Amino acid sequence: MAASGVPGRGRAAEAPAGPGHGQHGAGWIDVHAHLVPPSFDRAWHAAPPSRRDGMPGLPKWSLDTALADMDRTGVRAAAVSVPSPGVNFGDPRGAADLARRINSESAGIVAGSGGRLGLLACLPLTDADAALAEIAETADLPEVHGYVLFTNHDGRYPGDPAFRPVLAELARRNATVLLHPTSAPAVEVPGVRRLPSALLEFPFDTTRAVIDLVLSGSLAEFPGIRWIVPHAGATLGVLADRVDALAAAMLPGRRTDVLGALRSLYYDLSGPVLPRQLETLLRIADPLRLLYGTDLPFFPQDLVYRWHDELARTELLDERQRRAAARETAASLFPRLGAA
Repeated sequence: MAASGVPGRGRAAEAPAGPGHGQHGAGWIDVHAHLVPPSFDRAWHAAPPSRRDGMPGLPKWSLDTALADMDRTGVRAAAVSVPSPGVNFGDPRGAADLARRINSESAGIVAGSGGRLGLLACLPLTDADAALAEIAETADLPEVHGYVLFTNHDGRYPGDPAFRPVLAELARRNATVLLHPTSAPAVEVPGVRRLPSALLEFPFDTTRAVIDLVLSGSLAEFPGIRWIVPHAGATLGVLADRVDALAAAMLPGRRTDVLGALRSLYYDLSGPVLPRQLETLLRIADPLRLLYGTDLPFFPQDLVYRWHDELARTELLDERQRRAAARETAASLFPRLGAA
């Protein structure tokens, strides 16, 4: 464990050279990367352990290090957001002020990146009025390219009726939204509760959130939102047929095309998606709606370099699909990053 509390940080000199200057490397767009502005750092360290996703610490982050990591992997531009839990540190009354500070600080960082970063702003979603106010505050900022929403907010998932005004406004603005995992509501499972949420609970909570959007009707009701599902769809590729079949049998009167809904989404390929998960994802996803993601600085640098190299060379994608995943699809969602 590195001093930062995250494996692999501070080991760039030991990492393999990576594919940054190879034939597949130049000009990629990373849609799933993080920044750690001062207000988030302070809130995270002041929060009780139950609000820290089982993480032993936050990685060190700086703009210079982020840009160096991008150069190492041939990433020309990146959409960045604050990590889990966003602004949900157990103080709903303070969440709006925290979101304002985080977004302001983050916009300042992005403004100093020479156009290489774009911000996915965070929202205090547990207060719909405050979230709408924050959208109005940030939507026209040149640094803001979209939004990050978390998979649950104190146990309420994105399809909750309380969130519909926010989804309606995001849809009206044709916003691109990264759906990012966070810890699920507390469930006492011996042993598993001692593990960091990123190991198991993040993929499962991503799956819960996406299926909630589908079966609640929110995905169909607000088609203007371009949703990005992280980590190669989590467990959706494995569970899609089960949900599709059993929803029809167990939810009388519901006529939801689960497989069609899942195919309408975008999926980032952050994390260890090869050799197995990408193949499973391709059974439910449009291969031209895949996107590159690193999840830096929360994954070890040497693994990110290796996964990038594997993705650039996988035979599961043809050349057109590789180009789309590396840059073209992201450029359609984030045209200002595509022009970087």
